[in-house]
Amino acid sequence: MGNRMIKYFGLAILIFILTLVIVGCDGNVPTSGQYDVKIKVLDEEEETPLPEVLVEFDGQQKKTDKSGIVHFSNVKEGSYEYQVLTTGYEEKTGDIIVQEDIIQEVELTPFPYKLTFVIEDEKSNHIKGAMVKLDGREEITGEDGKAVFENVGEKTYSYQVIRDYFKTEEDQIEVEEDENETVVLEYIEESYFEVRINNYTEEVEEGKTIEVDYTIKNFGSSVDNQDIEFYVEEDLEDDMVDIELGTLEKFEGTFSYQVKNGDAPEIEFKIVSEDDQILKTISVVETEPAFFEVLSLEIDPEKAIIGEEVTIKADIINSGEVTKSQVIKLYGDFDGVDPVLIDSQEITLTEDELAKLTFSKKIEENIATGDYDIICTTDDDEMSGLLEVGEIFIFDIGSPVIINQSESLIIELANVKGVYNRSFEGTTDVIVETSQLTGIDNDREIVDVAFNSGEAVVEILTAQETEIEAQNNISLPVHLQDVTKNTKLTIEQAVSVEKSTVDPNNDVIISTGETHEIVVTINDKAGDPIEINTTGDLELEPGTNNIIDIIYDWNYGGINQVEVIIEAKNNGSSKQNIIAHEIELDSLVITNPYTIVLEAESPISYQNDNSTVTATVTDDNGDPVEGIEVKFTNDGSGYFVGGSNKITGSNGKGTVYYSAQWDDVSDSPITVTGQEQSTQQEAEASIEVEN
Repeated sequence: MGNRMIKYFGLAILIFILTLVIVGCDGNVPTSGQYDVKIKVLDEEEETPLPEVLVEFDGQQKKTDKSGIVHFSNVKEGSYEYQVLTTGYEEKTGDIIVQEDIIQEVELTPFPYKLTFVIEDEKSNHIKGAMVKLDGREEITGEDGKAVFENVGEKTYSYQVIRDYFKTEEDQIEVEEDENETVVLEYIEESYFEVRINNYTEEVEEGKTIEVDYTIKNFGSSVDNQDIEFYVEEDLEDDMVDIELGTLEKFEGTFSYQVKNGDAPEIEFKIVSEDDQILKTISVVETEPAFFEVLSLEIDPEKAIIGEEVTIKADIINSGEVTKSQVIKLYGDFDGVDPVLIDSQEITLTEDELAKLTFSKKIEENIATGDYDIICTTDDDEMSGLLEVGEIFIFDIGSPVIINQSESLIIELANVKGVYNRSFEGTTDVIVETSQLTGIDNDREIVDVAFNSGEAVVEILTAQETEIEAQNNISLPVHLQDVTKNTKLTIEQAVSVEKSTVDPNNDVIISTGETHEIVVTINDKAGDPIEINTTGDLELEPGTNNIIDIIYDWNYGGINQVEVIIEAKNNGSSKQNIIAHEIELDSLVITNPYTIVLEAESPISYQNDNSTVTATVTDDNGDPVEGIEVKFTNDGSGYFVGGSNKITGSNGKGTVYYSAQWDDVSDSPITVTGQEQSTQQEAEASIEVEN
């Protein structure tokens, strides 16, 4: 065991030593075939580092740091070109061969000339604080009105001189040696709205939008109001801006213009104030016009049954380079002559944008069976698909139906399929020949019956159609499109309940918890009376009903709301209905079940006392009623201590405590109201509040 540990320890030391050898003294592990390249940029004459110099190397652009160095990492072995450029120095290019980490020094030669601007007013006075812009460089004039640019190369430069209260001057100067340029600025005594463009795109594609950022500044010494106008190819646009500017105030805005097809190869735009204007030219690149292509057309289902809803999906792509809006139209050649418009949708697509559209079409019953083309069209393209239309060819109908004379006639349809042996999903009309039923004159057509998975439940006759006579085993033909099936119908005799006569001079008084029995007369449909005794069960012939009891019931929360309950039992062997006629309630007198009384302690002192308010609830016999909720309210400024709702106890009482406020001290007493929540009865009590 000890020898094995020594062996492992020695192996670990060997691995550690090899790691140090591979890593090297600096602790960095080199990446095979990749190196660090540093380029140091110096002033050739001063031999000093140049910061903020742009260096392009291996497709990358970086600027030197304050030490004049720029660093490129993980550069593969090979030969690379570099380019170094900055303002005031000649551009430098060259090659670097990378085989290891390398530091390449590049010396830039400063341009040899000096350009001095002297800025004066019209009286030859030097102007201090004027800004001179030259080829991306800026200098501010001093007391002597001079702005000096060192290291200027041999070429033609554009310059601009800007100073508040003076008109801006712009011009060009050709430099071939040291130059001195005097610029005279015109003083503005009134207002002067100068136009400046801050940013715009010099090249744009057809169909794209140009956005020009501009500034209007009043360099004058007075407030003014001017219209700023925009021109494209000398045509005045509708984007005119009315602005007011004080001395040295400025307004910044953006002018937009959508380039049209045919504007190529270039357009001129102009921004104009009453004092100044600026003109720019933009190159227009021709683009492919919008082209709305129909990529796909999907019809679901491809084989539809009359009455079904068909979904059509279309994919539309703009394969052009210009954003455009189009109306996509869907047609069907259902009339056999010209395509009929089914639906349309307007869409807007950018370059290569895809739109997924969904249309729907119900196959109406006036569409004949057959094959039809469904066509999707754009302004540029179209695609068609085939839709096959067939009819229902099979369905099942439920078992023979037995109803009472007062019941609805409902039939069940199932297994409804079309010619493609697929369950029907949609709507269609159902026609039932009912004219052979005595008391029914016309056949019944039920329009747009909805079928789900080939099934539907249809009401043919309603319960209100009671004139139909009792009949046995009548055949009813049922039609779905061109398919007919028969069902059997039996209508049984019904019985009716007629109200009894209550003597209005002998009112029925119903007190709390009581029920009242009323004698009724039961007749069959023919009007012949059926003798019954309402006090007990009565065995009748098969198919008749027994009236067990008829009672009045009512709830305490709604006095005078009386519900008539008829309890019936069918002791026969077949289904029958009772037609219950409403019983007149004019002769019924409903007595109030509860009485509420309110008592309050009065007067009370505002500073020391609470008033005790007690509600007492009793029944018709004057006995206390327990468990009744009483809600207390008041018209004062005080409140009920411990809540405003109380439940009566076994003594029928519920008590609250009123705490008065300063505003309650007056000649008028406070009114407290208690409302019994079962029948909404109320009682009141008064409380006088003293200081």
